[in-house]
Amino acid sequence: MNLIVRKLFYLSLFLSRRQRSEQNLTVSQSFSHFFRQANGRLHTRQIFVGSVAFVYFFGFMLKDFPRFINEEFYAAQISSQQLDALLADGWRHFGTHFFRYNIGFYQNELRRVLPLRVRLAKFEISKSQRRVLRRNQDLQIVSRPIEITAEKEDLFERHKQRFDHAVPDSLYDFLSFEPSKVPCEALEVCVYEKNNLLAASFFDVGASSVSAVYAMFEPSETARSLGIFTMLLTINYATENGKTFYYPGYAYEGISFYDYKKRFSALEEFCWNGNWQKFVE
Repeated sequence: MNLIVRKLFYLSLFLSRRQRSEQNLTVSQSFSHFFRQANGRLHTRQIFVGSVAFVYFFGFMLKDFPRFINEEFYAAQISSQQLDALLADGWRHFGTHFFRYNIGFYQNELRRVLPLRVRLAKFEISKSQRRVLRRNQDLQIVSRPIEITAEKEDLFERHKQRFDHAVPDSLYDFLSFEPSKVPCEALEVCVYEKNNLLAASFFDVGASSVSAVYAMFEPSETARSLGIFTMLLTINYATENGKTFYYPGYAYEGISFYDYKKRFSALEEFCWNGNWQKFVE
């Protein structure tokens, strides 16, 4: 059980004990929607779904938040249409592990999770993003099915030194052992300076969407803004291939490490009620 799941599990116990007597907690029926594939049934289980009127935890306040969601399932294969449907309902995945949660812990605070997406038909590049493109016009770009190589693993090891918490162990924390096709089609965009790999970004390809999985870049080249650069390259791929949405992943309400995902035009956020709305900072 990973750290977020474990903390949410303990939180669910805390809330259920605290509020059961007040009759403010209503736990919904278990998540029971199954997809069927040629290789059998996808197994899914719900860790906790409930509703509370008020929570104050680790100094962060959530008022009138309708429900807590923490769900997961495992799937060896999904179709491009199923990927679109899952993304549109707030799901993410690392390898064959699919998950969604609307409350997370960030720097010892309980935060609302914000699934984000860019509506590509309305996307307009900003002045700062244009500068990023100009800054990197000397580099070579390669897009292809994901392939994990020693060169990418070495870059991953250097890149992960940027993190001061939740440091990943391996690229396989995010990718399956057949990342180009399991659990769905996925590509990489790699950025080279001559023969030197400076950045790599991995993303899923749906019928009408693309979704970022993981990106990494050379820490010594931070002035190039290679993370933003590879996001723009992925958006360009999606636009050229007629996709409707680009999903950059989760962010948090309030200021956090993931705020770079909020700096794109035509941005929408998932409301955890099945609807999306325009993102407002």
